[in-house]
Amino acid sequence: MQGAARKIERAQRLHQAGRWREAEGLYLEALEQSPGEAEGLHLLGLLHAETGRPDTAVQLLRAAIGLEGPAPHLCRNLGILLERQNQPEAAVACYRQALAGQPQESGLWVRVAELLGGLGRFGEAAEAWHSAAQSRPDADRERVAWLVARAQNLALAGEHEQARMELASILQKHPQETAARYTLGVVFMHLDRIGPAVEAFAQVVADDPTHADAQNNLGVLRQSLGETARARQHYAACLAVRPESMGARYNLGTLLQEMGEIAAAMAELREVLAKDPEHAGAWTNLGSCLLGQGDLEGAVRCAERALTLDPTEPSAVWNAGLAHLTAGRLTEGWRGYEARFEIPGAFPRRPFAMPLWTGEPVVGRTILVYAEQGLGDTLQFCRYLPVLSARGARVIFECPPKLRPLLETLDPRPEFVLAPADPAPAADYHVPLLSVPGLVGTTIGTIPCAPRYLAAPETARERWRTRLAPLRPRRLVGFVSQGNPKYKNDRNRSTGFGAWEPVGSLPGVALVHLQYGVAAPPALVALDLGPEVGDFADTAGLVEELDLVITVDTSMVHLAGALGKPAWLLLPYAADWRWLQNRSDSPWYPSLRIFRQPRPGDWTAVMGEVATALVEVARDGRFV
Repeated sequence: MQGAARKIERAQRLHQAGRWREAEGLYLEALEQSPGEAEGLHLLGLLHAETGRPDTAVQLLRAAIGLEGPAPHLCRNLGILLERQNQPEAAVACYRQALAGQPQESGLWVRVAELLGGLGRFGEAAEAWHSAAQSRPDADRERVAWLVARAQNLALAGEHEQARMELASILQKHPQETAARYTLGVVFMHLDRIGPAVEAFAQVVADDPTHADAQNNLGVLRQSLGETARARQHYAACLAVRPESMGARYNLGTLLQEMGEIAAAMAELREVLAKDPEHAGAWTNLGSCLLGQGDLEGAVRCAERALTLDPTEPSAVWNAGLAHLTAGRLTEGWRGYEARFEIPGAFPRRPFAMPLWTGEPVVGRTILVYAEQGLGDTLQFCRYLPVLSARGARVIFECPPKLRPLLETLDPRPEFVLAPADPAPAADYHVPLLSVPGLVGTTIGTIPCAPRYLAAPETARERWRTRLAPLRPRRLVGFVSQGNPKYKNDRNRSTGFGAWEPVGSLPGVALVHLQYGVAAPPALVALDLGPEVGDFADTAGLVEELDLVITVDTSMVHLAGALGKPAWLLLPYAADWRWLQNRSDSPWYPSLRIFRQPRPGDWTAVMGEVATALVEVARDGRFV
């Protein structure tokens, strides 16, 4: 036995000198002489690892542990070998065996914590970081870093409130600890506490303007608050420090897209894709940009590429659906349109006790249909309620209160409940209103397009007829120049009053302002009725007494179209899907004429065309 031990000592010296072949020979001689020498198996295993034989190295260390038991140094070294073989779970088990005998080995606790975090076992990782900190009460700087890492893993484990409390405790003792403050900002983001998150990140960048991650996160938060200019500054600051950050570049691209700077947005997104061709989000947003430029086929190709990378990406499905709808391929488009409930920021499907209608026969069944989008959408698609009735369904419509008096004129008239209905009425099925066209198989050729399907109350018509009488015999042209400024695309669809000057002084035309809540310049209009209009039924009475309505893309066009009133729609270069492409008419409204921007932002050309057309209609009275 002593001879074997001496051979192992000599072999170890040769091993340390790099004379591996001689060392291996002596190890083998010693083990042949004394097969139970655990240290000989251990050292021979390490030599095998150093000379490129990892499998036998692991076998030799396991054999040593089998003889000597889970000695800390044996378990630690086996763990190291298993890590090298990409077996992190087995390595963690070995390290834990080592720590059972040497619980003060802080470096080993750190390694266990790192491996557990890599495995996604964040709760266990947090406990390991805590043990690392406990093992070195004298190492203040290291302990703080390990406690911050614990909080990070608590947050990743979903224990955000516990992480917040621990980070607050760290910062109370170490207010200059940047990593703790940055992590606290991340935790606040997860808690959806935007204000405190901004405050935390702002303090980080005040102390260190080169902190790229804090700058990027501030950009995300400012963007969510609508502070686009400040968000842009933060993304730029991040990229100045870390130009290779594709996350920040992608965020900047989405911000520029949101700001309407489409060419700049596309440049950023294409740079992201040049570095990372498998970035599904960048493909999705590039497709959205192309859709905004009217490149429908390019938008579809980008959406398809995104979906090959992430088949569950709802925004890509949505983009493809919009492109198909805009191109008039309604069958394909309706399928993609159903993704509207899943895209970021969307309202989810309403929860009802009764099942969702998916196109089953409805004879003798009751369907609860609910309005889900804007008032204009409801005016456009309420035409499908009689379609369901014609299929034999009893239709209950959950209706926005503002529209009910007008929608009472539908024929056949559905049953009404006011939104939100609580409790919901008994029914066999429920369905969102804008899902019905796809479920009944609507194509361009089968759109229900009666000349009119709503009517104004006669009392409202009489009131407005009297009010408008002094403007006769001129042609009465009502107009709406802008939509809701809170709508994200309002900057593209709305015009300033200045754009209307070419039509404001045409002979034989009396311009009547219909926009509620916005005063028109007195020099532009013959009459400003915005402050006087009531609900939609009252507005319908006013529209009925006009000769023509000219409007940007707001609910007014749907009201006029549903009443069969001649209407002219002014559209931006890349318009909403329902107006299709390259058409001056609409399959949805026979009384509608469309005027489109020839290039993005060019309202001057549109209004010049409108003025010329108005001169003609003032002369001969033909409005469509």
